[in-house]
Amino acid sequence: MRLATLFATGDIAGSQPTTATAALAAQVPEVESKLFDANKSRVLDGLIGVPDVAAKFRDLLLDRRGDFRADLVPVTPRA
Repeated sequence: MRLATLFATGDIAGSQPTTATAALAAQVPEVESKLFDANKSRVLDGLIGVPDVAAKFRDLLLDRRGDFRADLVPVTPRA
């Protein structure tokens, strides 16, 4: 949005918005990877060190259970 504003006010011109947009787009995979890694670290939050892990797991919200299964229990499709 800021690039559009700068372009509209004449503070930048020509191909500068395109160049800036391409530079930002190149950073997207790295940023997405960092966000994914940060979210993965929460999978075991609240489960480590709990005396009854199975009971605690049953108390987790469904999205947390799904995260746990997806990250820690690999599923191989049948051929």
